[in-house]
Amino acid sequence: YKRKSTIGVSYSLFALVMLGNLLYGLSVLLKNPEPGQSEGDYVLHHLPWLVGSLGVLSLDVVISFQFLAYRRGRPGTREERDALLGEQG
Repeated sequence: YKRKSTIGVSYSLFALVMLGNLLYGLSVLLKNPEPGQSEGDYVLHHLPWLVGSLGVLSLDVVISFQFLAYRRGRPGTREERDALLGEQG
């Protein structure tokens, strides 16, 4: 955030992770409940998996927005090469 750069971030990898999380979340939501089990009980039982996949998907979307916002950064500037914490001593 401080450098306003996404250099070194593989957006292809994020796209694949987002696709995987989306498909997994949809597979849980679209599966029919067991006979005798209500849809509410099914969703409640699978809530941790849904939060895990769809929750991480929402964080991946934030990373995607950052990637789009900072894609026109200035690679090779002095600020990009400087350490974030500065020099010690």
